[in-house]
Formats: sequence, structure tokens, C-alpha cells
Amino acid sequence: MAGPGKEKMEKKEKEDPVEAARLATAERSAHEAQLAAMHAELREQLGRNDVAEAQLRIEQLRLTGMRADHADITAHHERKLRERKVFLEETATKCSVQQEELLRGRTELRHAIDAEDLGAETRRSANRVLLEQNEQALAFMDEYEYLSARNAGAGASLSAQEAELVAVSADLDLKQRWSTILSASKLGADEYGLAALPALLIGMMRGFGGQPLVQEQALTMLAALLADEEGFNARCIHRGGGVAAILTQLREKGEASLNVSNHACSLLWMLALVSREVCEEIVQHDALPLLVRTLQAHMRSAHLVYNAAGAICVLLGSRPQMLTIAAQIGSAPALDRAQMHAHPALTRRAPPPQGDVLELR
Repeated sequence: MAGPGKEKMEKKEKEDPVEAARLATAERSAHEAQLAAMHAELREQLGRNDVAEAQLRIEQLRLTGMRADHADITAHHERKLRERKVFLEETATKCSVQQEELLRGRTELRHAIDAEDLGAETRRSANRVLLEQNEQALAFMDEYEYLSARNAGAGASLSAQEAELVAVSADLDLKQRWSTILSASKLGADEYGLAALPALLIGMMRGFGGQPLVQEQALTMLAALLADEEGFNARCIHRGGGVAAILTQLREKGEASLNVSNHACSLLWMLALVSREVCEEIVQHDALPLLVRTLQAHMRSAHLVYNAAGAICVLLGSRPQMLTIAAQIGSAPALDRAQMHAHPALTRRAPPPQGDVLELR
């Protein structure tokens, strides 16, 4: 380059060659140093470029990996989307099928409901007819029950009348038989003795203790034998153990058999009037509590109440004694219900029953 310095150097070279060489060397050294600096700076820049290039390659590798990952993710999402799409299509198909089935089931249900409504209406009509028939049947049953009740009442009345007729016939037959037996026994008294018949009857009572009919007939005949005015038969019955036999039958069958109780009470009443000895023997056999129990068991029978109350009155003797002993044995309520205070035996105005005890009914 042309300039004042070069001109000076050229001028100096011309003037001093050594100085000019020295200057040239110095310039060449400075130029070399400048070149070295430039080379170092270039090498440093090249190193930075190599680092940047390495970083760039690393970044490119990272970007390549990211692209691969993104491609994998995209492929996964696409696959999931395809599967989801297939699932949605299958679900839509199933929903369509279910909706069709639901519509078909709703239609069938509607038809079934309509048929059930029609059947219910038919049944209601049939039930109304049956209800009318039932009402007619109930009316017929009411009328039938009314007629049945009337027939039952009429039948009960006829049964009662028949029972009364049978009882009357039995009483008449029994009286006739016992009258015949009594007549025969009186005719044969000279041959066998007057005590034969009471002893025979007491033996029948002991031998046929399980036969209520035999006991009832024997008690009836004993009561008929007590009709004699001399009291001979009563003493025969007493001596033959008749008191114990009568009380045994009253204790065993008194509550179960009204007739046995009635005849036994009547006999005890008549025997108690024979003598004080007989009366004391009857009391010693615990006759009073037994008579009270019999009275309580058959309170509805006026005949038995009359006979039992008469026997109790005679055995107790007087009204104050009767009330005291009745309170002690706990029989005051039963005696009060039997109206013992008004019984004829207390006033001694009424005679005891005589003859056949059936005549007291």
C-alpha cells in the first residue's frame, strides 16, 4: 500500500539499507505475531464451532429421539382411537339391538297388560255374578238355618215330651213291679219271716255295687218298705246294715246319678225319724258332709233338694244347732241356696215322705 510510511521506508532504504532491513524484520515479526494471534483466535473459534457442532449433533439426536417417541405416541393414540371407534361402533350396535328389544318388549308388555285388563274385567263380571249367587245362597242359608232352628226346637220339644213319656211309663212300670213284689213278699212273710225282703235288698245293693239300675230299684223298694206304721221294716234295715249300704251308694254314685242320690236322701230322712239311735249312727258315718256335697251337685233338682234338706234338718235336730254345724262343715252357702230356713222339717209340720219315693216328684 502506498502511503507516507512506505515512502519514508523506501526513502530510508535508500538512505540506510541496514536500518531498512532491521525495520523490515521488525515489520515481519509484527506481522507474524499478528498472524499467530489470528491463528490462535481462529483455532479458538474453530473449537467453539466444534463444541457448537457437537451440541448441534446432540440436539439433533435428541430431536430424532423425540420425533421417534412422538411417532410412537401418535401411533399408540391412533391405535387407541381406532379401538375406541370400534368399541363405540359395537356399543352403538348393541344399544340399537337393545333398543329394538326394549321396544319389542314394551309392545309385548302393552299387549299383555291389555289382555290382563280384559281378563280382569271378565273376572270382575264373573265375580259379580258369583257375588249375586252367593247372596242368594246366603239368603237361602239364613232361611235354612231359621227353619233348622225351628225344626231343632220342635225336635227338642218332641224329645223332651218323649223323655217325659218314657219317664212316666218307667215310673208306672216300676211302681207296678214293686207293688207286685211287695205283695208277694207280704204273702210269703209267714214262711220266710218279715226281715227276709230288707235283707235281700241290702244284699242286692252290696252284690251289685256297679249296677246303678239295680241300686236305684233296691233303694226304691226299701223306701216302699218303710211305709209300714209299726216301723218293723226300718228296724230290719237298720239291723241288716242298711245305713252303711245306703251311705256307700250315695258316696260312690251320688254325684253321678240323680235318681240314686234322690232315693238315698229320702231313705236317710225316713230312717233318721225311726229312733235317736239310728240318727246317731247315720251322723257317725259322716252323712252330713256327704248330704251337703250331694245337695251342691244337684241343686237344680227340686225333689232332691227337698229330700236332702229334710234329711239334713232331721239329723241336725234344731235350727240353731243346724246353723252352727253347717258353718263348721262349710255348707252354709249351699244350705242357704236350698232355703233351709223355710224347710217344713224344721217346723215339724210336714211328715216325711211315705211309700214309693217316686210319688214325691
